[in-house]
Amino acid sequence: ARRGCRLDAVFSGLDAVARVRAGGIDAVLMDVWMPEVDGLSALEEIVRLPNPPRVVLMSGHIDAKVEDAVTRGKAIACLPKPVDFDLALTLLAGEAPERPLQLRVALEHGGLSAFAAQVLARGAGVIEDAPQLPASTPVSLTLELPAGQLTLVGVAEPSARQAGRRGLGLNFAELTEAQQQALRAIGGPGPDPIPPVKTEATSNRARELFHRGMEKLEKGEYDLALMDLKAARDLSPADVVLAAAALRAEELAGIERARNLFRESQKMNDPAEAVRLVEEAIRLDPSRASYHREAARLYLQQGDQMARAEERLAAAIHLAPSDPEPRLHLVQLLERAGRPKEALWACEAAMGLFPGDPELLKLAARLRRKAAIG
Repeated sequence: ARRGCRLDAVFSGLDAVARVRAGGIDAVLMDVWMPEVDGLSALEEIVRLPNPPRVVLMSGHIDAKVEDAVTRGKAIACLPKPVDFDLALTLLAGEAPERPLQLRVALEHGGLSAFAAQVLARGAGVIEDAPQLPASTPVSLTLELPAGQLTLVGVAEPSARQAGRRGLGLNFAELTEAQQQALRAIGGPGPDPIPPVKTEATSNRARELFHRGMEKLEKGEYDLALMDLKAARDLSPADVVLAAAALRAEELAGIERARNLFRESQKMNDPAEAVRLVEEAIRLDPSRASYHREAARLYLQQGDQMARAEERLAAAIHLAPSDPEPRLHLVQLLERAGRPKEALWACEAAMGLFPGDPELLKLAARLRRKAAIG
């Protein structure tokens, strides 16, 4: 309202494309995770239109596909959630932001050291898995350090990225002496202000735990491996290899625990307890489409969790675009929610991707009969 804009809200990627095709839309703020057709697929359709509107994406996780959409000029930017709507509207209007985007990151030890070294050497650094912003967008970057926080103010600079490297390039024109000292303590040249106490016995014990942990990792004994590798890392906290090994063991242990929780959920007769286990599995391993799909099925079964079912189906479609089942569940959800027109649109869109799927064909026939009856 402050900017004199009229806002249209749409439910899905299909609706977004249809609304842009209808005309009168100057700019689009679009979620990457959307039902029926995800935001990136909708973006591909929008940019093919004559005189396409300006598009800003938003996402809780910014992967390589999202980055490509911005670096290739299909979208102006991709902002993190929760979205800074004032910044989004400023970018959509083609204006220069007056205040910086507040960005808080917690890098693992090796990544933090590498970033500090980049900034000290070149006055610029790269943050991976970060928002994608137009050049010169101001950013206030807060780094979570073991001893507290360090805030640096810079501007987005795509050229700061090395060829083929992902991430957000940031250029820091001026650093105070205190900021430079903090960066040197993290990973720059010069001695660590608090050198770790390290004896030969400590080093040997860390090495022994490391080798033992890696052997367990290879055998698939992830929880046991994690105990050894964490102990090795704690003995030599400055060792990047030990830190990386412990992180990998933690990741694999989480994936294994998620798999066990999912299997346990399959044995549950109580849908509420089953969905609790599946949600915990998703927390540990959010990249598994089958977990999101099962959570959606359970929410649909309960009948009073339609919004949660829709959220999980959108995630499943995004993670497994070649699987027709989440799209089938989405059509069923829309039909059950009393939105037959949207259900038919979603079904027809799914049939375009999976033309021979018998379940979709049956569902489409039923929805068309309902539409004909009125």
